Amino acid sequence: MNYVVEVYAGEHDRRLCPITLAIPHKKGVKCKGARIIDEEGREESPAQLEIAHEKVYVTFMLNELRRGEHKRFTIELLEETEDVPHFELIERDGILDIAYDGKIIASYNYSEEYSKPFIYPVIGPTGSCITENGPKDHVHHRSIWVAHGDVNGEDIWSEKEGSGRIVHNEFLKVVSGPIYSEIVVRNTWVSSNNEKILEEIRRMRFWKPTSVGWYLDHSVMLRAKFRDVLLGDTKEAGMIAIRVAKEITVERGGRIVNSYGGINETETWGKRAHWCDYYGMLNGEVVGIAIFDHIENPRHPTYWHVRNYGLMAANVFGLTYFHKDRKRRGDLKLAKGNIIEFTYRIFVHRGSTYEADVRGRYLDFVYPPQIKIEG
Repeated sequence: MNYVVEVYAGEHDRRLCPITLAIPHKKGVKCKGARIIDEEGREESPAQLEIAHEKVYVTFMLNELRRGEHKRFTIELLEETEDVPHFELIERDGILDIAYDGKIIASYNYSEEYSKPFIYPVIGPTGSCITENGPKDHVHHRSIWVAHGDVNGEDIWSEKEGSGRIVHNEFLKVVSGPIYSEIVVRNTWVSSNNEKILEEIRRMRFWKPTSVGWYLDHSVMLRAKFRDVLLGDTKEAGMIAIRVAKEITVERGGRIVNSYGGINETETWGKRAHWCDYYGMLNGEVVGIAIFDHIENPRHPTYWHVRNYGLMAANVFGLTYFHKDRKRRGDLKLAKGNIIEFTYRIFVHRGSTYEADVRGRYLDFVYPPQIKIEG
């Protein structure tokens, strides 16, 4: 069974842009895979299917579409999956490797050996790891991680004696295909004496690597399941945080750039911005990693705790530090039973901020192309 869809670029150029659309799931129609065919009969992309809520969710990569243009595609549903490069998840002791076409691009570490789950290594488009895990100057910096230094007074940022922890409970979803691999986990944030404070649902979607790099969509939902919770005002927090490889830090000749054109720590630390990018020379080639703040996140655009030595964290809490004003508190209160959610996209890319068109890729994230399904 086939469907025809029209994709509209809108006001922005599109390049290697993830697209997801929903079509009715008709009873008796068997489909395990799909492919996307353009008007000339060429395959635009393989597609990945998920069936939920009586719908088939079709996801593919839009290669290129210029501003103001639109393009028609046919979705061909297949009874079997295509023999194309795909993701594979490989489970080891406390580690889940994310591999595409036989090569590991990242690993999710959830062992009790560590005080919090994190993603390491993170392999850039040139084959080198673009992040650092547990550097000597800040051993609690864990490549790509989530943490907060004042949760009901508990330090769940550092790894000092007496600190709290984020404990892995279970995998809620593990999915792999030709376009993405998605991991959903349930964690519990606990105090230094093991009292439960927060329930966390973390969703990580790793997108197919392309010639320019790859994306990681990363969301964190915090639920005050056990008691009222105060997420305190502190600069030591990040609902997403990254420690970049030392070779690309500003101290080694790299560069920080934010969405307003701010450069390096002096112009970006404690400042608000829609995105922040960190890039530099790694093994002879320029690579970078950016964080995109979604427009529906609390206190968007986020403040940034970003340093020349390699830290980059989205932090909406540390207002007294960022504004140097004790009256401007950044606390966020969650009454028991309430939730708060943060959604980001990480862009691991080749080239500088400008060569990778980080601004354009951010617009793909927050203002995606419009889709019309015919018939």
